[in-house]
Amino acid sequence: MRKGHPVPSSTSGTNATPVRDQRHHQQHHHYKPHGGGPPRTNHQAQQQTDPFVEHAVRTSLISFLDKRMLVVLRDGRNIVGNLSTFDRNANIVLVNARIREAVDKYYTDSKDAGVYVIRGDNVVMMGDVDPKLESRLEPVTKELLQKKAEELKAEGKLNALKILEDD
Repeated sequence: MRKGHPVPSSTSGTNATPVRDQRHHQQHHHYKPHGGGPPRTNHQAQQQTDPFVEHAVRTSLISFLDKRMLVVLRDGRNIVGNLSTFDRNANIVLVNARIREAVDKYYTDSKDAGVYVIRGDNVVMMGDVDPKLESRLEPVTKELLQKKAEELKAEGKLNALKILEDD
């Protein structure tokens, strides 16, 4: 027998596994780099987040944890609350959150503060709320906000009037 070659498969009484058997084993068992389970489909592979995007989301949102944020959603709602947590898909959780409706320098917040779990796909824009700028706004009732919106529209200062509906 030469040096560096595998032990022949006919060897008995040893613990050595012939190389031929190892190759056969590898050919018939698929390598699963994603930790087991069924093989991924093309759709599942496309849904994976790019590592660069994941890093950018993590590093950009981490500085906003526990800060008061204004989140604009795709359906037009504005939610103000404290950013509690987020994940790599930019899904976020806001605590002490309220729905905010604003016209000019007037705003009203919903009375029920709660926890909002928001899917990242629904977020159009978000940013931290500056307390100095927020103090310049005047909180009003929903009825007064509706009246202010109608006045501004009549003056031509408001292009579109969103009808503020009762909760």
